[in-house]
Amino acid sequence: MSVQSSLTIIMLLDKRRCMAEKNLTFFLCILTASATSGEGPTRSELVHKLLNDTQYDNSLPPEYSTGNVTNVSVQLAITDLDSESDINMEYDCTLYLRLNWTDGRLDFTAYNTSYKRLILGNNIVDKVWIPDLFFYSQRKSEMQGLSTKNQLVYLFENGTIMYSGR
Repeated sequence: MSVQSSLTIIMLLDKRRCMAEKNLTFFLCILTASATSGEGPTRSELVHKLLNDTQYDNSLPPEYSTGNVTNVSVQLAITDLDSESDINMEYDCTLYLRLNWTDGRLDFTAYNTSYKRLILGNNIVDKVWIPDLFFYSQRKSEMQGLSTKNQLVYLFENGTIMYSGR
């Protein structure tokens, strides 16, 4: 191998090492920026701030202090109708229930966060105010589930809540 070719190989190796170092530096800069750019609270911190027992009372409707009513949109889909009894005038049915309303107390637009919505599972659903749904002439009702209720809550950044249950 000549001196010229060994110098070329060293220069190529140095150039590749330099490019690798630049790529690594660029990668580390991006990684650092993405880790530090989210100055807002984490999902868990945000949920705990919003549903803090001293600030949020789930036994009161959203507009209770102002005296305004809370509009609730109700969607109902009957998926199964069985056990009809003409004699007792009763039946069993399985249905999906979806409720939508806005609770200004849960508005998190003021927080510096990238979240547009939060998904709240069974362990947190009970901490949110949920409207009482009343079926006239019902004899018995129950939420379906094996060991826990079959329900889910989406909390959007403006305080809009979408509750789904079965």
